[in-house]
Amino acid sequence: MEIFLISVAILILLYALVTSIVYLRQEQLILNSKPLPNDYEFSFDAKFEELNLEVKRNVTLNALLFRVPNSKGVILFHHGKSDNLVRWGAFYKDFTKYGYDFFTYDYRSFGKSKGVLYQEMNLHRDARFCYNFLLKHYPSEKIIQFGRSFGTSIATRLARKVKSPLLILETPYISMRAMVERTVPYLPNALILKYPLRTDWFIRRVECPIHLIHGTEDELIPFEDSVRLKKLAKNGHLIEIPKGLHNDLNLIPLYHEKLSKILNDFHDENS
Repeated sequence: MEIFLISVAILILLYALVTSIVYLRQEQLILNSKPLPNDYEFSFDAKFEELNLEVKRNVTLNALLFRVPNSKGVILFHHGKSDNLVRWGAFYKDFTKYGYDFFTYDYRSFGKSKGVLYQEMNLHRDARFCYNFLLKHYPSEKIIQFGRSFGTSIATRLARKVKSPLLILETPYISMRAMVERTVPYLPNALILKYPLRTDWFIRRVECPIHLIHGTEDELIPFEDSVRLKKLAKNGHLIEIPKGLHNDLNLIPLYHEKLSKILNDFHDENS
């Protein structure tokens, strides 16, 4: 009996230890940000402007803006987790070729962005700050929200708050809580997760057209998440990319065929 009680006590201590580690280090475990030195010089096959947007003291967002002649509008691109603008900046090619400017930014602690996240709300505040910056240069009806993977929840909430004209979500997820529970279901995720990112809540109140793009073989975020989100959206359209994985959609011709139609149709309807 004594050995049994000792074993139970050890298990409880181990459980508490793992839970504490996940709580204290969830930014690293979930986001996996990659910082860059301040003097790092970006290099792309197109002209761009590097921006450092000061949100408040000790919080600066590093951003990139690619412009095209006779722009139809701008894509506000909320990127996925991991890496930084070295990778995500290169996605400009998927949008500028359709006549749209492209703006993307690194979250706090990513790349050359400064500041600590602490909580989910800071992600949303920073996204709104970037949107307000773009409002100085573009009318609201020309600012399209585009979220990819981790950034889809951020884009969805912002689209609801600012009444965006169009929302495009690539490989979206129901919520971060649901994703974490699929990976570590034995932890008290409802209590310890600082970034629940409830896309399923946000999407219900988005008024503009929503296009969800998802590969059927996505190995990270199940295709079923987009199916469920479409049902929750007031004006949702699901674009299925057969055999598409999580990170290869922009290598598939059908993806570009669908994306060009979305953007061209939007321009035609609003010009």
